[in-house]
Amino acid sequence: MQASRQDEIFAAFTILSVAMCLWIASGSLTTKQFRITKKSLWRSQTLGWGDITEIRLYKKQAGTIEFRADSQKLVIDFHITAFE
Repeated sequence: MQASRQDEIFAAFTILSVAMCLWIASGSLTTKQFRITKKSLWRSQTLGWGDITEIRLYKKQAGTIEFRADSQKLVIDFHITAFE
């Protein structure tokens, strides 16, 4: 059974739409005067600027930044940069 051209276009459109929704819903990063917050699909992480004891930059991992505050860490991955 052969798929018609319309079925192929519909399948491609559906896959593209799902991929875009996952990308948009994957998370956000918010910086405020006293804290930085990373929100993702399932959880939210917040660190106060005054609590951060160490900042690591991983240049070989496309500029990934890691903020550490005692036993907590917040990792920001900059593989894709979206508009403001």
